[in-house]
Amino acid sequence: MRYVYYIVAILILATAVMVYQFISDMPSGQKNAAIVVNDRIVSAEEFDKLRPPHDETREDFINAVITKELLIQEAQKEGLNKEESFRQSIQNFYEQSLIKALLDRKFASIKSAVSDDEIDKYGLLVDKKLDLTIYTADTPEDAKVNKFREERRLIPFEDLSREMRSAVIPLKKEDKSTPIQVGDKYVVIKLNDIRSYTKKSGMDREEIRRALVEEKRELMMNTWMEELKNKAAIKVLVKAR
Repeated sequence: MRYVYYIVAILILATAVMVYQFISDMPSGQKNAAIVVNDRIVSAEEFDKLRPPHDETREDFINAVITKELLIQEAQKEGLNKEESFRQSIQNFYEQSLIKALLDRKFASIKSAVSDDEIDKYGLLVDKKLDLTIYTADTPEDAKVNKFREERRLIPFEDLSREMRSAVIPLKKEDKSTPIQVGDKYVVIKLNDIRSYTKKSGMDREEIRRALVEEKRELMMNTWMEELKNKAAIKVLVKAR
């Protein structure tokens, strides 16, 4: 491996010398070039847009750009860019980057407000066990006609899913929530009782506020995803198993 590093270092040095000698006799079309590696011209504008790591010197960064271009050119010479495995990896990277950019932008655009009442109720429930009756339906149609399976459970508030916590917070004893989607099921929750719990979370109001904001934003993201799915024309033509 050390031998490879030596070769790369020599290539960098040789290229740097070539670039230095070439700049003085550069054609007019390359006057705005910052770095030239064989036929590849990195313009001054392109170079200025690149952002070196904070702990890297300008000289090291220039050498890194040269090394990258040398390796890209060598890979192209060997035809790696034409291989199916490479094209597939590029496609996967493009799709994942596109999805990440969309989700980041959508998440940043979501604004959620939290009231003092919500913080107070969350603070009341966070260290408690809840006596709940959970009504579960398999489809939205079943939920509309009250076709639910009923289960009574005693469960710590902190062990509930985000969706269920958000549904429970506004409830008073004996109240029922509106139907909510939890995974691929549709659920109604009835709050029977609030019981003491020996485990303490130690969360202060600011931590509770942040938790609530984060939960609301994630729920809004989930709702947005469901809306996309509901609006789309989707056909599944293969068996799940």
